[in-house]
Amino acid sequence: MAVQPDDTHRYLLRLLGTLVSYIGKNVPGHSHLVEITDETELDRLSLEPFKERLHQARSALEHVRFFYDNGFFDHDAAEQFRPVLEPPSELSA
Repeated sequence: MAVQPDDTHRYLLRLLGTLVSYIGKNVPGHSHLVEITDETELDRLSLEPFKERLHQARSALEHVRFFYDNGFFDHDAAEQFRPVLEPPSELSA
């Protein structure tokens, strides 16, 4: 993290590191997807929240890619990041 040029780049690395964890949280009840140990637990999967978080994570990833390709954020990046990891105030402004 220390080699990143600024807080925005550090935030984006934290966001990217959080995406997989975010997608799988509370999928089988109050557990994380990675905590499933046998196939009977698959019946308890909450697919709609899982699909919504997957969609949100993909959208956040697309905004990160846009930033790295263009050097700036498009208009709704902060709103797409918020469900995954609260953006810094300078990004929300």
